Amino acid sequence: MRVRIRRQLAPAVVLSICLTLPLFAQNARATSLPRLAASLDLSRLAASVTAATDAALQADEFSRAIPTRVTLPASVELLGATTEVRIGLPHEANLGIEVTDESGAMVCSARVHMPAGWQKVCFSGRGHDGKSLANGVYFYRVAVEGDVMVTRVVINR
Repeated sequence: MRVRIRRQLAPAVVLSICLTLPLFAQNARATSLPRLAASLDLSRLAASVTAATDAALQADEFSRAIPTRVTLPASVELLGATTEVRIGLPHEANLGIEVTDESGAMVCSARVHMPAGWQKVCFSGRGHDGKSLANGVYFYRVAVEGDVMVTRVVINR
């Protein structure tokens, strides 16, 4: 017998727990199944499912929460073709985004308007000329209405 507990939390978050009970041979006594069910601690299983569901719900709610201040990650590593930088905005705003190398020379920039909440900005690791940037450390600067945040981007392809 197979029991599956599945709950849809959000499009990307699915909690799925499987509990497999052993199959009984045809000659097993009918009382074997009730004894097996009694030996399972279903209250512990239910508690762990509830705890996992609550944690997943809190994580999903956090991702939709609007931050109270402009937020950037501490650092980002670009290993493949592109990477996403998550930016937390307390309200909709115009952003000035600049990427500079270690010497401070600007390699690319953009101006975008974004709504409040957690937003993702893709960074391709290419300069204004479209050429791939060399491996190394770069700085990702985001300016929002007087607030300036800087994070480090390591390109290592």
